[in-house]
Amino acid sequence: MDPHTEQQSTPSGAASAGARPRLLTPAQAAVFLTLRESTLRDYARRGVVPSVKLGRHVRFIEADLVAHLEALRHGGPVPPTRPPRSPNGAST
Repeated sequence: MDPHTEQQSTPSGAASAGARPRLLTPAQAAVFLTLRESTLRDYARRGVVPSVKLGRHVRFIEADLVAHLEALRHGGPVPPTRPPRSPNGAST
């Protein structure tokens, strides 16, 4: 059986301890968050939504997205996912 198929069929929160986190493509994460993919990519680039870069590919960890949504839902401050940038583009 294809490991990608198995990973996709695992329901949220059903992962056992030590299991790999479920990675989502931008298209999958956009469906999950009910956003346009272009909006999600922009949010990821600006650090509004947590994401990871794998080479030139952007991926989203499902558990990170759920945690981000929970923080928004409870009205608490959502920590930035990236350090703020200075005006010249360098990290501070």
